[in-house]
Amino acid sequence: MLLKTCNIPNSNINPDKLISSQLHVGDRVQLNSTAYGTVRFIGTTQFKAGTWAGVELDTIGSGKNDGSINGKRYFACPPKTGLFVLAIKLIKLQQHLNLINRPSTPYQKKKKQPITQMPPPPPPPSAATTAPTTVNKELQDRIKALEEENNQLKAHLQQSEQKHKTKDIYIQSLETSIQDLKNASIESLDLIEDLVQMNDTQLQKITTDHEAERRKFISQNDDLQKVGLEAIESYEATLLETTKRHHQEIKVLLEDMQGLEIVLQNKINREADLTESLIRERHYNSRLIIELKKKSVSSLRPSRLLDTPIEEEEDEDEVVVCALCEDRGHNLIHCPLLLTKNG
Repeated sequence: MLLKTCNIPNSNINPDKLISSQLHVGDRVQLNSTAYGTVRFIGTTQFKAGTWAGVELDTIGSGKNDGSINGKRYFACPPKTGLFVLAIKLIKLQQHLNLINRPSTPYQKKKKQPITQMPPPPPPPSAATTAPTTVNKELQDRIKALEEENNQLKAHLQQSEQKHKTKDIYIQSLETSIQDLKNASIESLDLIEDLVQMNDTQLQKITTDHEAERRKFISQNDDLQKVGLEAIESYEATLLETTKRHHQEIKVLLEDMQGLEIVLQNKINREADLTESLIRERHYNSRLIIELKKKSVSSLRPSRLLDTPIEEEEDEDEVVVCALCEDRGHNLIHCPLLLTKNG
C-alpha cells in the first residue's frame, strides 16, 4: 500500500521494500540513505533524454538548482534545493496501514511518558504473507519501465551516432576547404606582401603629414594664446587706469558737493537772518507809523502859548543804513531787494 506522508521517520525505512514504479507530483521519495524530498515534476526534459523527476529536497541548500536548468523552468523551489533524478532511481516512501491506522489502547492513553524519538516498530508478520504478490507486480512494472527507458536511450544513441556521422562529413569538407585556401594563399602571398609594403608607405606618409599638421596647429595655438594673454593684460591695465580716473573724479565731485552743501547752508542761515531782520523792521515801522499818527493829531490841537515863538529845529544830516542789504542812503522799507521780491 502506497502512502504520501512526511510524518514517518524516513531514516528507518528499508529502501528494498519501498520500490515503486508509479510516481506522482507531491509524492514523498527517498534518493539515498540520508536524502529525502517531495516530487515536484515528472516528465521529459530538454537537457537530456529519459523520464526525469524534479525533487524538492527537505534540506534547503543541499540541492543543485531552483527547479530550472539552462533557462528552462520545470518547477519552483528555494535556491540550491532542487534536484533532477531519473524516475527509475527514486524510492517512493510507503508504510503498512496497520502502523498508521492502528488504534491506541487505554493503557497507552493513561500512560504519560516524555516524548522521545523512538524507532518505528517492525512490520507485523502479516505483511510478509501479502508482500510477494505486491512485489512481483511492482517488479514487473519496474522492468517494463526499464525497457521503455532502454528503448529511449537506444533511440538517443542512434541520433547521436547520426549526428557524429554528419559532423565527420562536415569536418572532412572543412579540411578540404582549408587545404584549398593554403594552396591559394601560397600563390597570393607575393601579392599580399606588395600590398602590405604599399600600405606601409602610405601609412608612413600619412603619419608624416599628420605630425606636420599637429606641429603647425600647436604653433598656431601658442601664438593665439600669447595674443590672447597680451590682449587680456592690456584690457586689465586700461580698466585699472579708467577705474582710478573715475575714483578721482568721484572724489572731486564729493568735495564739490560738500562745498556746495556748506554754501547752501550758509545761504539758508543768511536767509533766515534776513527774514528775522525783516520781521523786526516791520514791527519797528509799525511803531513809527503809530507815533507819527499820534504826533500829527497833537499838532492839530491849538497851542496854549501863541505868543511864544516857535523854535526851528535844525535838521541834522543823519546817515540812514538799510538793515537788509547794509547799504547807505535808504532804509529797510525802500530796500531794492524787497521791492524786487514784491515786484
